[in-house]
Amino acid sequence: MKIAIDSRKQDEFNESLPMSSRYLANSIASGSVGLGLREVHINQIIHQEHPVPWFELLVDNWFARGGFVNAALIGIAERYPLTLHGVGLSLGSVNPLNWDYLAKVKYVLETTNACWYSEHCSFSSFANQQVPDLLPIPYTEEALNHLASRISQVQDYLQQPILIENASSYIQCSSNEMSEPTFLKQLVELTGCYLLLDINNVYVSSQNHGWCAHRYLEEIPNDKVREIHLGGYYQHHSVLIDSHSCAPSDSVWALYQYYLANFRNDVPTLIEWDNDLPTFSALVAIQQKALGMIKQAQSKVEPKICD
Repeated sequence: MKIAIDSRKQDEFNESLPMSSRYLANSIASGSVGLGLREVHINQIIHQEHPVPWFELLVDNWFARGGFVNAALIGIAERYPLTLHGVGLSLGSVNPLNWDYLAKVKYVLETTNACWYSEHCSFSSFANQQVPDLLPIPYTEEALNHLASRISQVQDYLQQPILIENASSYIQCSSNEMSEPTFLKQLVELTGCYLLLDINNVYVSSQNHGWCAHRYLEEIPNDKVREIHLGGYYQHHSVLIDSHSCAPSDSVWALYQYYLANFRNDVPTLIEWDNDLPTFSALVAIQQKALGMIKQAQSKVEPKICD
C-alpha cells in the first residue's frame, strides 16, 4: 500500500532524480502479478480483502474528470500501485501526434501517481480514418526512425520512459527489412524506452505467421522487459485472434513458463481481460496461478537452457 506523503516534498524529490531513477521511484514489486482494473469490480477491490498487489488502467477508459468513477480511482490509487496502458495513441501512424490525447494521459499519470505508461508498436489511424484495431507497422529502417522520433517526443512530454508492447498480428508487411525482435531491440537502443512483453501476442502471431515463439523470446532484449501481459485468444477458422475475452490457453501458459524458466522470473505480470468479464474471484484465481508459476521458477536452483 502507498504511504501518504506531502505532495510538494514528493515533487521536489522526483525533480531531483534523473529521468530513469524517477521512473523507478514508485516501482512495482518484482515478480508480482496484477490485474486490469475494471469499473465493474471497483466495489470489491475497495471493500474486500484480496491478494492483488497492483492494478493496470486501460487509460482510455479513465479520462473523465470528476464523478464517482474518478473519485473511486483516486481512492484506489491511494491504496495500490497503478500502471497505465493505452490503445489510442497510434504511435506508428504518419498523422501528427495527438497532443490532446497525451495531455489526458499525463493528467491520469499525475492524478494516480502511476508507475508507468505503455503503448503498442502499431498504428490505428491514417488521415481522417480511425481503425478499431492495432495494425502492424513495416519493420524497416524508415519506420524505425519514424517511430523512435515519436516515442522520444512522448517521453520528453511525459518526462519518463514509456513501455512499448508487441502487438498481435494477422498480416505481415511485404516490405519488412528485419524481424520484429530486431526492430524492438533497435527501438529500445534509439529511445531508451522499455518493453511490455505480451506472451499471448507472441503466441498468436507465431501461430498466424508460422514462426517460432521460443526463438522470438530468445532474440528480444529481455533486460529491457519491464512488464508481461497474459491474456486469452479465440480461433476463427485458421486464425488466432487476441480477444482478451477468456483465460490464457494451455499453450500460452506453457510459453509463459518457458519464459520464466529461461529468461526472466522477476518481471511484474499483468492478467489482461477486457471482454466477457468473469467475476473478480475468477480473475484472482488466474492471478494466483501466474504467481505460483513465478515462485516455482524462482525456486529452481538451475535455470533451463534454450535448445
